[in-house]
Amino acid sequence: MLILAADDDEVTLAAIQHALQLDGHDVVTATNGREALEILGRGACRILISDWMMPEVNGITLCRSIREGEFSAYIYIILVSSHTDRADVVAGLTAGADNFMSKPFDFNELRVRIRAAERILGMETKDVTIFTMAKSVEARDAHSGNHLERVRRYTRASAKASRRSRDFEVRSIPSICGCST
Repeated sequence: MLILAADDDEVTLAAIQHALQLDGHDVVTATNGREALEILGRGACRILISDWMMPEVNGITLCRSIREGEFSAYIYIILVSSHTDRADVVAGLTAGADNFMSKPFDFNELRVRIRAAERILGMETKDVTIFTMAKSVEARDAHSGNHLERVRRYTRASAKASRRSRDFEVRSIPSICGCST
């Protein structure tokens, strides 16, 4: 997954890029928020690590622009700042950041936060896959539609027969697992 790092400090930017590349990530960089928006507009980046204080478009404005914009997919934002009091954290998260890190930050912490972002974005991918499968089932051509209807009827008939059968016993979850209620 391509990660965008935006910071006007070249040393910080190089350090972020190096640390993430060691973990096998592809990283692109921007030196201000305007440049970051241009890169994000191309649709390749799903994770943004952004400094708060940057020229032209700062991190807060960048977060708001992303949340108000129309991008092809969700962009996970980690806002990084030397502004560390609670009001700043709240302001960053309110602007649309998903996560907040204080400067100077630990690169191991950044790596863990990137993995968390990947898990969250992975869930979105799973939801899209399930939605796509559901839509394809909804389309129902003559073959799949009839098959799905037969499976539905069979499942309903099987459930009704199970309910009428004396061998079928409905148990609560605690009794199945041996727990007491």
